[in-house]
Amino acid sequence: MIAEYARGSGPSIVTNDAHFEGESTERVIAPQLLGRMGRRLQEIAATAVQHRSIDLYAQLAEVAR
Repeated sequence: MIAEYARGSGPSIVTNDAHFEGESTERVIAPQLLGRMGRRLQEIAATAVQHRSIDLYAQLAEVAR
């Protein structure tokens, strides 16, 4: 199994349209496919996090006093 989505929940965003098929019904609203903004948000979320020593933050806190 690749993915499983609960039906009957509120609207959601589908990042892979192959994981969903079907139209909205009276009881279930079909998820919306990602648009340009959604794709950009995914790119930002996938950006590597910069790692810094906790000592740097301690030094910054001392300077800020």
